Amino acid sequence: MRKGVIDVQDYVDAPHELMLGQLAILGGTAAWLAITTALSMPVSTTHAVVGATLGFSLVLRGTEGINWEAIYTIIASWFLSPALSGTISVVLYLIVDFAVLRRALSLNSHPDHNAV
Repeated sequence: MRKGVIDVQDYVDAPHELMLGQLAILGGTAAWLAITTALSMPVSTTHAVVGATLGFSLVLRGTEGINWEAIYTIIASWFLSPALSGTISVVLYLIVDFAVLRRALSLNSHPDHNAV
């Protein structure tokens, strides 16, 4: 909701639905995290909350109760974040490689560098 996945204004006339939906989100997320943790599976709390929010809004308001643009942005971030962090890691490695490791006084050029 903070990211605009659903519009809370849709629940102005039915605040009890929003409160019950929030309880369902908390319960569903807690159950999912407990199950996946017990099975030693990797799990994302954020993904669980987004999925539970989608589920509650789909049940109460159907597809019109969801801000699909926000969902597409979240899904895009799942793919862009690893790609961007990988790119930044490569750039930082190359900077360290050229600025430190290939220098004449680097650890690799020291005669006893294998002693470490």
